[in-house]
Amino acid sequence: MQWIAAALLVISVRQHAEGAAENTNGAEFNILCKLVSMLDSEKIEDVKAAEIETDAQSAWTEIQHIYIMTENDTYYSEGSKGPDEDSDSDGKKRNERIQKWKEARETWAKADDPDQKGKKKYTRVSRLKLPQAVAAKLDSLYTQALKIDEKTTQKAQAISAEETKIRAAVRAALYGKTRQGTGTSFALPDDIDYGTDYAAACAGTAGPGKSLANDLMCLCSAGGQTGAASLKQCTTLTTSSFTDDGDSKSAFDAIYGKLKDLCRKQERTQELTPEGLTAGVAAFTSRLGATAHDTATDRGAYTFGRGSNTAAQCTGQSVDTTSCVNYNAVITASSGTTITAAIKWLGQISIAITSLETRRKLVREKEAQEARMISLHDSMQQLYEEAKNPQQLTANPDRKQQQTPPQKLKECEKYHNKSKECTDNGCKWKGTDEKTGTCEVDESKVTTQTNTGGTGGDGAPGAAATTGCAKHKNQPDCEKEKIGEKQNCAWRKGKDNEPDQDKEMCRNGSFLVNNKLVLSIDAAFVSLVAF
Repeated sequence: MQWIAAALLVISVRQHAEGAAENTNGAEFNILCKLVSMLDSEKIEDVKAAEIETDAQSAWTEIQHIYIMTENDTYYSEGSKGPDEDSDSDGKKRNERIQKWKEARETWAKADDPDQKGKKKYTRVSRLKLPQAVAAKLDSLYTQALKIDEKTTQKAQAISAEETKIRAAVRAALYGKTRQGTGTSFALPDDIDYGTDYAAACAGTAGPGKSLANDLMCLCSAGGQTGAASLKQCTTLTTSSFTDDGDSKSAFDAIYGKLKDLCRKQERTQELTPEGLTAGVAAFTSRLGATAHDTATDRGAYTFGRGSNTAAQCTGQSVDTTSCVNYNAVITASSGTTITAAIKWLGQISIAITSLETRRKLVREKEAQEARMISLHDSMQQLYEEAKNPQQLTANPDRKQQQTPPQKLKECEKYHNKSKECTDNGCKWKGTDEKTGTCEVDESKVTTQTNTGGTGGDGAPGAAATTGCAKHKNQPDCEKEKIGEKQNCAWRKGKDNEPDQDKEMCRNGSFLVNNKLVLSIDAAFVSLVAF
């Protein structure tokens, strides 16, 4: 730190001849001034990567919009009941909720596409028209995004909590006592922790170390009558009416206020950083006891500032030569503890340093989640573009099940010239009469049957089950079908919207899993009303 180097340079060249009134406490004043200015600004370091928070919030909003545009019709039209709202059994409240949902959706859904002039950004793609693979990917991406948003929110709350701790610590360091870390505090409080008079404030155990305000006041004023010569002990800067009697709280407030203003003129405001505060503490401790006096207690080992060659040292009896802060009593009274424990404001700065380090770590962790959200949005957007483009969906290998199955083609061909058998088996009759014509595959029935099977069902009622799990006619064959190590089919009765619910047959084993996923995602999305 440059300011520490400058302070140490002053320390190395300073003269301590008796009677030298000016600049006797200049190095000490510079150190405390730097700390006071840094703490008083409460300007916590900005370690966030530029724009990432805004970009992540936009990505999360877009992911939610895409999910709504591709969800089931009920959710798209009505949304879900919020966790803190009354039950939808109240028709009026339900209608109000749905109306708010629609208004919010219509507001963002009408946005123009920034990349394609004349086109809208969003297009409704019903979940019923999506292949199983596409729908599953949308669900998976949204579920991941939901978890990332939750983690990001938790990190943001933790960061805010650390910032509150930092502000509380720096206020306690400046003014003593326990301070709150909420709100913005720039005015001097009316209960700064000083000693009762100069002697009590600057020596003994009642004043030294309780607050930076107290100790800075001791360094640059005097007990009997503070004057211009007292200020010259610390700085060549001047301020009007520096003549307050240094023996009362009101005088201490006035003196500290003027010194703080001088510090602002002298020092450029710096951000609160762990490194900056650590360097400030190091500069302070390196200067502690720099002036030795043969008659002072412990030869002045714990005195900050020149002081006098007496046992008490910091009496303030002289206007311009004996000002200092004597920490000897508080340090020796706390024998066995660290200096940061004995000097209270040093301890508060240590707390601030720890919270700054914790906050920095949390910011990095939050940004990692935000980067993941941005990446997920890219994947979600790509999938959405595929869903909006029917040609891409048709070309998608996952849509091959919509093609006419060879088994069905062969089955229908058996019923040429047999109109009744043809239609009874789910085929399409083309002929001049009931006995003359061809039996062909009914494409609409094949598509419906296959798509239903792909999303959890086993074919339309009455249709010939030639594909999927329903092709197995006995339990052993049914349970043998696997995808990798996972059993794909199950011999069971129907559930929910499956056909022939009371009949045991070979059905898609993932039906319940898929439906539970949709329900869980829908429930997790209940708090989304406006964007």
